Amino acid sequence: MGRCIPFLLFITIISGQNYLANVYGFPMAKIQFKSIADSVTLKVETIGLIDAIWPIKNAYTTNFDTTHFGLIAFKKKIKQ
Repeated sequence: MGRCIPFLLFITIISGQNYLANVYGFPMAKIQFKSIADSVTLKVETIGLIDAIWPIKNAYTTNFDTTHFGLIAFKKKIKQ
């Protein structure tokens, strides 16, 4: 069990963080956040009934310098 815990922590860090946005208990969107050493990526996609009404599939990526955290590049891909 001792060896398994660091592996699970590593997998969690690599895969990023996943969120589910709910409104009054109904799922509205899946959100995925990934942070690598020099970039941050955020993806948002609607699900459920709201996807039939107003589909959204957006992705935002920011690249930065790791020494002073200055912005190098910003990309967005919006599909609404």
